[in-house]
Amino acid sequence: AQATAALAPNAMAVPFSEKGKPTLRLDTLAPANGFAHENAHDALADVEATIYMARLIRDRAPAVWKSLMPLVDKGAVTAALASGAPKGLVEYHMGVPSLRAVVGCGHHPKNPTMQAAFDLRRDPAEVLNLSEEDLVEETKGPNRALRTIYANKMPALVEPGLAGDLQDAIGLPTAEIARRAAVVAADGQFAARVGKAMAQRYLPFEPAQ
Repeated sequence: AQATAALAPNAMAVPFSEKGKPTLRLDTLAPANGFAHENAHDALADVEATIYMARLIRDRAPAVWKSLMPLVDKGAVTAALASGAPKGLVEYHMGVPSLRAVVGCGHHPKNPTMQAAFDLRRDPAEVLNLSEEDLVEETKGPNRALRTIYANKMPALVEPGLAGDLQDAIGLPTAEIARRAAVVAADGQFAARVGKAMAQRYLPFEPAQ
């Protein structure tokens, strides 16, 4: 539903909360799209509402559905990021979907499901030669160059052509997005340093007592 709201906004109605903000809560989303959800949060009703919305998205936004379904396999996510080609990434925060253009650039050395992606709004020339310590800082903050994508959490990672307003969203033409992605993907040493930076940034959990 989050990906559909960003990639095919006319495919479904997005209701608003009492505070006037968009919401994709199942108990409001399903009724807004025609499902009689009198028993919200009853287990069976929630299952029926989920099936209803899944079918609606499948039928009204088939390209989005077809693009997302393979991503239930973490291997498909890893392969997409390792391809060296730019991808569109849908993120959803505080009720607002956002589009980014990213390219894979390494992974955590001890946890390959924790993949690194370079945010192509940033110029690679400013980042590729940074030290490991500086790369750690690039994993923090809203304008960070390095974003973590969890391959086992079905991220909304799609082909750029499916993200129709991607160019407008990040303010770059398609040719420049492709050029930046190629520069990042070609730098194996950068990917290795990113992996080391991720190991510093995301330390293993302490063993349970």
